Amino acid sequence: MFKGLLLQVGALVLLSHAACAGEFAVVDKPTTADPARIGPPTYYIQNVQRYAERTDPVRYYPIQQDKVTRDTYYQWLEDSGHFGYADGEGPKKHGRYGPRHFMPVLAKFVKTGDAKLGDACVTMLKTYHQWMQDEVAKTGWHSQFIDEPSFLGMYRRHLSAGRALDLDKDTWFRDFILFMNRNVHVWGTPETYWRGPMHRAQGEGIMKGLAALWHPDAPEAETWRRYSQTVYQDFWRFKDNPANDTNYYVHCTLVPLVLGADLRGDKEFFTHPEMQKVWERLTYQVSPDG
Repeated sequence: MFKGLLLQVGALVLLSHAACAGEFAVVDKPTTADPARIGPPTYYIQNVQRYAERTDPVRYYPIQQDKVTRDTYYQWLEDSGHFGYADGEGPKKHGRYGPRHFMPVLAKFVKTGDAKLGDACVTMLKTYHQWMQDEVAKTGWHSQFIDEPSFLGMYRRHLSAGRALDLDKDTWFRDFILFMNRNVHVWGTPETYWRGPMHRAQGEGIMKGLAALWHPDAPEAETWRRYSQTVYQDFWRFKDNPANDTNYYVHCTLVPLVLGADLRGDKEFFTHPEMQKVWERLTYQVSPDG
């Protein structure tokens, strides 16, 4: 019986291979037009497709030497269409991603002082606050600990400087920051107060340190401050992080570290001799595609 079953299985395997061979028969390559680029018309970095083996090197070399400046970056934002997020009901449509998506809008507000852009950022922040309250009510916590808290610090700084946000009168923003820190669990788990130079610990440490700096009268402020100082030393002791790509290293770890240092006024983070290896690796070793 077993032998017969084995023969049946073997026959099915052979038939499946035959079917696959028939389905995926080799045919002549169809003639198609080259893909056309749809999106921002200007490149400010080298196209990563130059790494593809079948790409004609003539198309990508010599590597362009265009200088990227603040104006260049702003022009890319203009080309990208991100400023359109502020139009109409746009500020209410981004939910948990609002702080990330609206950074270009904040940049244009800083450059132009357009009150409508400031109001759009405030509306986005209130929508984000409501999303977080709903998330905590549903799951018991939220996990917005990476770039979002330091982005909120940039909104806090520039919207208040541009008079779109009054830190004395707009108490909802203070309540928002405290709510965010009281209900964060950095990986969808009940545990909190992570340790180490990695992104989860640094994200939580930076957000709680900023909350303690901004609101020293909060009951948890001293606990948050001590934790933030302790966990920051987990990074500062080595002044580095094991990751070496454009996601965990740059987005998840360096973004909160860089913005957190700027918001604290910590110039040593940028100028310390041992930090130069970080900036050099970002410049010369970490490729655009990670």
